[in-house]
Amino acid sequence: MRTNLLRSRIAIILCFALLVLALGRIQLVERRELVLHPANRYRMAAENRVKRGEIFDRKGMPLALWTEEGQRYYPLSYAGSHPIGYVSGTLGASGAEAWFASELLGREGTQGFKNFWQRLAGGQEAGYNIQLTIDGNLQQLGYSLLGGQKGAIVAIQPATGEILALVSSPGFDPNHLEQNWNHYTNNPEEPLFNRALLGTYPPGSTFKLVVGAAALKQDPELLERQFECPGYIQLEGRQLACYQAHGQLSFVDGIAVSCNVVFAQLGLEIGEEQLRRQAGAFGFDQGLLAGIPVKHSSLGDEPLTVNGLAESAIGQGKVLATPLQMALVTAAIANDGLLAEPYLLRSRSVSGATFSAPAPVLSSTRVLTRSTAQVLKEAMVGVVNYGTGRQARINGIQVGGKTGSAENPHGQAHAWFVAFAPAEAPEIAVAVVVENAGSGGGNGGPIVRELISYYLSSLE
Repeated sequence: MRTNLLRSRIAIILCFALLVLALGRIQLVERRELVLHPANRYRMAAENRVKRGEIFDRKGMPLALWTEEGQRYYPLSYAGSHPIGYVSGTLGASGAEAWFASELLGREGTQGFKNFWQRLAGGQEAGYNIQLTIDGNLQQLGYSLLGGQKGAIVAIQPATGEILALVSSPGFDPNHLEQNWNHYTNNPEEPLFNRALLGTYPPGSTFKLVVGAAALKQDPELLERQFECPGYIQLEGRQLACYQAHGQLSFVDGIAVSCNVVFAQLGLEIGEEQLRRQAGAFGFDQGLLAGIPVKHSSLGDEPLTVNGLAESAIGQGKVLATPLQMALVTAAIANDGLLAEPYLLRSRSVSGATFSAPAPVLSSTRVLTRSTAQVLKEAMVGVVNYGTGRQARINGIQVGGKTGSAENPHGQAHAWFVAFAPAEAPEIAVAVVVENAGSGGGNGGPIVRELISYYLSSLE
């Protein structure tokens, strides 16, 4: 009898302890997630008491504002749908409306303190207005250049990490979201999917920049070597083809003409460990934007076979990268080997006040030596001047770029183009991917040319 009572007491105590642990986890660990969950009625009621702040671009262009009728209005419509997002009492929030909800609802800083007393007094609470790093006109131009094709564009200021454009196509109209929700959710084109941050694609030959960086680090004499391209390289039980037999060529020319043989050979020479280390320095297998969901870019599971390593070295195999990731690779090369941490929130202000000074660079990491970055920059200028990226040439402006045509098992190759300009003092780095479009130079080059031309002219 006593044994049964003791067991019962132990069982009750254990159940009570488990209950305390579960409640503690909810209160301490999962509290923020539950508070911000779209289905949380308390959260929605609390938000309805606050006059949500408005959103502006880097030059003060309105991106999300209130109309006189009290409706949230998004001037960029489809073009800004993914980075700006939406806010809805029934559908929740996305984009900047969700990422920066704390600022927009005035939950922190001096505004948070003021709102606390306003809440006690029954007064009107108000959030901060926020200014993004986005250039609204560049964003709109990028969306129009994609012309409804599935794809994405990311543009970054190399020295600061400011994101200038974050385009995903097709988009949606956040001004009529609830009426069209079923159409958007059932659309096979997936207009609600943010391809710039969450889409992962084989990067194709744009990944040769990562391989080139690792190879230059390992072999200081690389620039003195000559490679032989007979149109293929023999691997274990197969041949990996190049699109033509290039004959003898240097490392720099190998980038300019995008020779598969050169980079498959370099991938095998540097080995998997070095390749993964260099990719990791650029941000592969890591989160890239603090507080914003970004799919991890990856080289796939370890270890790679000989064939797998050679395929990875030309951006195929199991390598997958987001447009943001490849824009960061390009930005680091353009910035003499320094990778500035990317960010989207530039500043905030209370209603009626001017925006404060732009936020400083959060951090900058050296991922390449200055000399390695210089070699890659010169090679990328060669891509545009005489190689596979001539479609991105701009009169009077030296552009550096790299093309990529990434094979995929579901149709025509994805077209990639990454670039920076002006080469002597880069102000913008861009990554463009157009799904199932074939040639990177032919399809991505004109988009890059128009984006860079517009942005640089806007700085004058």
